[in-house]
Amino acid sequence: MSGFETWAADSVICNNTAHDNDGGGFAIGGQNSIVIGNKAYNNGRGHHGCAGFNARINPARGASASHSIFIGNSSYDQDYGFKEQGSGLSDIKQIGNDYNRNRIGAC
Repeated sequence: MSGFETWAADSVICNNTAHDNDGGGFAIGGQNSIVIGNKAYNNGRGHHGCAGFNARINPARGASASHSIFIGNSSYDQDYGFKEQGSGLSDIKQIGNDYNRNRIGAC
């Protein structure tokens, strides 16, 4: 289970912290979302391959994180800093994020 999960389009997720979750830290599935100034650490305790920040897609619902922007977020002590779930996501922008202090890699 993720710390935060949203599938609503045009969401703003700002200045939150997700830590010590079994799954990832933040799961974003709504297009045109803004994810800014958040921190994720020590997530994925129950599962391998988890990330602090996840961009998701659900074709059956017509929902995806496409056209979203991630700004000034930090992620550390998980397997990955950021991951895109599945194919079909497009135009995800990354600006000034720190995803480099994770167990396996940034992305």
